[in-house]
Amino acid sequence: MIKEAIVKIVNKGDISYDEAYAVMNEIMSGETTPTQNAAFLAALSTKSARAWTTEEIAGCAAGMRDHATKVDTGMDIFETWLLYTYPSPRERTRTRMPSSA
Repeated sequence: MIKEAIVKIVNKGDISYDEAYAVMNEIMSGETTPTQNAAFLAALSTKSARAWTTEEIAGCAAGMRDHATKVDTGMDIFETWLLYTYPSPRERTRTRMPSSA
């Protein structure tokens, strides 16, 4: 399925919900090669964000969700926070100005 989806997208076509779900299911199940995964993502990236269809996004999301590991927290609501800093600590060491003595 992934090969057909790549060809369809490269030829300026859209993939359906079922096709997107099937491709993501193959990827998440480990049935595809890293090269096929990269080709699929590269093909999708050639579409502008406005050209992505709801079907493609929802199908891929559902495929990933079906392979996600459920984490039972025992809480009704569970939030995660990821803090991004700019520049990152690594970038700060690269761009550090020499101290004037």
